[in-house]
Amino acid sequence: MGLFDFLKPKKDSAQEAKSRLQFIIAQQRDERDPQHDIPIPPEFKVELMALIQKHFHIPDSAISVTKEKHGEYDVLDISIELPDQKPQT
Repeated sequence: MGLFDFLKPKKDSAQEAKSRLQFIIAQQRDERDPQHDIPIPPEFKVELMALIQKHFHIPDSAISVTKEKHGEYDVLDISIELPDQKPQT
């Protein structure tokens, strides 16, 4: 923490939480086997929902998990629609 960090504007906590929850996991595919495909395990979404629902009341339909191929990368996009309420404490 620098001496002048207190002068920086504070980030909106909802926006910061949203940016943390919108993440992308990229895995470089094996160049020897470009058809290699790693499926998304069904348990992954269940465990992710349990983690998020620990802090927010959201329906199961508020989470979207998709996987796309971008060049030599498989990209896992996880999008969570957060409610406009404060988190549970």
